[in-house]
Amino acid sequence: MLVATDFDGTLAEIVPEPDAATPVPGAQAALTALAAAASFEVAIVSGRSLADLVARCPVPGAWYLGGHGNEILPPARPPSAQEADLTAARNREAAERRGDGPQRVARLAEELRPMLARWPGTWLEVKPWSVGVHYRRAPQWESAVLAYAADLAGQRGFRLVPGNCIAELLPSTADNKGQALLGLRARLRCDLAVYFGDEATDEDVFALADDRLVGVHVGPPSPAQRDGWDDRPTAAAFWLASPQEVVACLQCLPACAGQPAAPQP
Repeated sequence: MLVATDFDGTLAEIVPEPDAATPVPGAQAALTALAAAASFEVAIVSGRSLADLVARCPVPGAWYLGGHGNEILPPARPPSAQEADLTAARNREAAERRGDGPQRVARLAEELRPMLARWPGTWLEVKPWSVGVHYRRAPQWESAVLAYAADLAGQRGFRLVPGNCIAELLPSTADNKGQALLGLRARLRCDLAVYFGDEATDEDVFALADDRLVGVHVGPPSPAQRDGWDDRPTAAAFWLASPQEVVACLQCLPACAGQPAAPQP
């Protein structure tokens, strides 16, 4: 079984500053136990860069898929930020040769940057494979940010993915999390994949028509929807309310394979 999970909002709480995000207690221990078990493979998937992801959530034996699946780091014990940087650099060089790499993202970021003065309180986050305008501190600009981002995406060949108080833009020709996860499952020859995620980019996994992939959406329950989902539509089959519930689920998974449960924090 391949157990794959997003990071922000899934293993870590959503925080005002992305650089302050850390795994909730028990998350790394549960993933480490799964990665060490013979019946499981573990992958951590994120829009963050490989080096950032490895440094923020080191899990011996885990696969790392950074840049929304466009950067892949095989397991290491322990995972190395230096190796993550080298691997990411090779991935980006190959993408630049195809014409769909991070240089396109950097150019788009420079187009977006002057607009921030029109939306006081917003800020720009530039990742290797995406650029996002955060409006968490200034929610009054949501409509304006999303409208401008949608127009710019259409003009420049990007894809707009609205997230948790962020308008994120990804190259339309780049891989997404769903493509990356299917590729990894095939590479590892896993019979089943379980994926935990909380945001719009995770819908690329949940929306796959694949009966060997189980999607689990993570987010707070909404009283407006009686089935317990939050206020964003999702194609996931299951729901958990928080990163803490994700950890509890991860700790129980070994029992599915007849192995001892993961250690409690």
